[in-house]
Amino acid sequence: MLTTTHSERRRLDPADVALILKCGTPQEAEELFTDVRDAPIKLVGATVVEADQNVIRVTWDDGFKPSLAPFHFNFDLPLTAIPHPGDKIDIVGTYSSYSREPFRITMKNSSFGFTSAKVIVPNGATNKARYRTHKPLSINHSQLFSAKTTQKTLVKSKTT
Repeated sequence: MLTTTHSERRRLDPADVALILKCGTPQEAEELFTDVRDAPIKLVGATVVEADQNVIRVTWDDGFKPSLAPFHFNFDLPLTAIPHPGDKIDIVGTYSSYSREPFRITMKNSSFGFTSAKVIVPNGATNKARYRTHKPLSINHSQLFSAKTTQKTLVKSKTT
């Protein structure tokens, strides 16, 4: 099953790593994990399954096949902003461990950024610096004004 070199294995797609760890023989899985342990991983647009102040569990769809099981990202310090289940996030970490039953891949040295603005702030904190939101969209005000003008013109023409 593993025809790639040791250095190429560190660059395998996370979904391919999950597939081999789950469906490969125990020897293939162990050989692969020896090569990818401590390798960086980045999941763009991962879906949050569960989150608390120390761990975020996500699934990820690479466009070809959804992940077979959630990835678990452990955080060294408690999170100050926690995503909701269903939120899309960009998350990074390094492979730390895995288990086959139940299937689970655990990451360490994790960090993440929201791709949605929905967050829970623990302990009812109101410090705005703790909230992560989208960068505001730039608006061409002349287009906005002309759209309002057009809308007013349409309303007037319907009433006359």
